[in-house]
Amino acid sequence: MSLQTPPWQATVPRELVHKRAVSEVFLTALGAPAPGSVVVHAQWPSGNQFYRQAGGSHYGINAALECIRQACVAATHTTLSVDLDDQFIMLGLTATLTPSALVVRAEPTNVILQGSLERDGQTRTGRRIAWAFTVIAGGIEIGTGRGDLIAMDRARYEAMRATQMTETAARLDPSARGRHAPQPTPHEAAALTSRIDDVRHTLNVDQTQANYFDHPLDHVPGMLMIDGSCEVARHGHTEVTARPAIVTAVDVSCRHFAELIAPCTVEIIAAESVSLTELTQQVSLSQSGVQCCTSRIRTESI
Repeated sequence: MSLQTPPWQATVPRELVHKRAVSEVFLTALGAPAPGSVVVHAQWPSGNQFYRQAGGSHYGINAALECIRQACVAATHTTLSVDLDDQFIMLGLTATLTPSALVVRAEPTNVILQGSLERDGQTRTGRRIAWAFTVIAGGIEIGTGRGDLIAMDRARYEAMRATQMTETAARLDPSARGRHAPQPTPHEAAALTSRIDDVRHTLNVDQTQANYFDHPLDHVPGMLMIDGSCEVARHGHTEVTARPAIVTAVDVSCRHFAELIAPCTVEIIAAESVSLTELTQQVSLSQSGVQCCTSRIRTESI
């Protein structure tokens, strides 16, 4: 199936990328030149500070990650005939970009994602699907990405989630139930985490933040967990190098849902200096003693 939308002129239907707001749809066209292959056109949002880092001079890695997530979802629906009512669970998400590609310029950044199907098979929990992408801008390869997901019908998803939420509630310390970090003050409104100590932070979960809670969710959004982990990695980079940093690569593995009823802790568990200006950090996000996701994050000084 091919969506006959002129590249970079209009968005694809929002339901194809699981969004309510058209403004949150990055994809502008999708075609399938051959079985197991897709070509996706997208545009990074140049005017939205939510998708910026380094004081606004660079795109956040979340712009690339969200493009890759949307490309995985849309490609799965359109080329693999997965029903629009099915639920998707992201198991992994990866993006690696050249630092210069993240610089915000006067014109929006138009990108092409050339994708190939790496995996498609049934598992005990649902249909496991993985897509790999090469990211191109201005005719030049600027990075790569990958998404790994499970698609399952709504009834199975709801039954699974009911069991998981009950198990999490049973593990909770009663004093922690429903408690999150204090909401940031106005001048810290963009802060996703609150510092506990040198390596640990608490994730700030604000359900009024429409970029994350674009539609009703029964769990902490995966993109919020990733963005919070990236924020902690940038803080960690600055503490080591005494210089501000941008995130240029993320490799996330998701293991467990994070529920909305208890705090999440984001922690740097390992760090390695690649060079005087580049650092690779392993960041873990956990809740009630259970590790929900781990991220390998590369940061570079600017």
